[in-house]
Amino acid sequence: MKNHTALLIGGTGAMGRYIASDLLSNDWHVHITSRKNNKSNNTNMTFIKGDGTNIKFLKNVLTERNYDVVIDFMIHDSDCFKDVIRLMKRKVAHYIFISSYRVFSNSNGKHIDENSQKIIDTKIPNEYRKSKEYALEKCRQERILEESNFNNWTIARPSITYSTNRLQFLCYEAGIIMPRSLLSLPLPYCNEIENIKTTYTWAGDVSKMLLAIINKKQFAIQESFNVVTSDFSSWKEISKIYEKYLNTKFLSVSKDSLEKTTTNIWQLKYDRYIDRVCDNSKILKLSSLDQESLMPVYQGLPFEIKNTIKKNNNYYSCNFENGCIDRIFKTYHMGNYKNLKNIFGYYRGYFL
Repeated sequence: MKNHTALLIGGTGAMGRYIASDLLSNDWHVHITSRKNNKSNNTNMTFIKGDGTNIKFLKNVLTERNYDVVIDFMIHDSDCFKDVIRLMKRKVAHYIFISSYRVFSNSNGKHIDENSQKIIDTKIPNEYRKSKEYALEKCRQERILEESNFNNWTIARPSITYSTNRLQFLCYEAGIIMPRSLLSLPLPYCNEIENIKTTYTWAGDVSKMLLAIINKKQFAIQESFNVVTSDFSSWKEISKIYEKYLNTKFLSVSKDSLEKTTTNIWQLKYDRYIDRVCDNSKILKLSSLDQESLMPVYQGLPFEIKNTIKKNNNYYSCNFENGCIDRIFKTYHMGNYKNLKNIFGYYRGYFL
């Protein structure tokens, strides 16, 4: 693939850092869009500053050259997504849309495969259906892509994906988990769901699967793939890994209390509260990988927790979610904050 060029839209996150490295190792040139000022020490990697959801910015980027592959990590608004697709149709040889396993509904004990029922096709509350919540927006955008007259696309659906600086537990991200750990503060948990099965996939394995989709484009066009592990863990098992490698404890609260600590209750109800076990046989067949070669969570999650600690990021613990959590536990801390907005958010959560 020498002299081929890939564009990673929003490619500085959990999965982007690994696929960029893998592409560079395979003699690709890699361009990455980011809202931040990033610099590269590799002559084959170029950062482009800008908002990957802005159609004018994307037009300018794609005017510069035609890309062999575009991997789109952005969270688009469905009202604008048709414009994105029209642009990709004119300028891109292969467009990989990063969706999510969350597009699928409750599988009722069955493994989630590429033909499982979509959540948007099930009975859900009108309040949820009318929202622009992540899972529904990904459903809508998959449908827009499938119904378009653009042919050179592939849909990739990761599960919960962990990486350096991307640690998730229930509805909490690293920006909540890490500062509470550094301050020896507890995190909410719920005994009612401790045996619910969840799927954590290492970002490095997702990258291997994406690389297979790129290298075997002829078999991936107009196809969708669950880029996941088939291993699963209970929330209790995941909590024990975090407790072992971070300075925090998980204290059980009621579902009602847990739901009051998040701005996205639908993520809990339609994903974290139900068994999520995935079938990855389709991507394994394409990639020639096998399940035994994928990173088990009991090894991979500690590895990325340690990497995240080494990064020593300046996480801000003063925000709405931490205010909500402190209210439940009757703890109080101002912690680290960036501006008055952080302080206001904390107090809004604390006195909600």
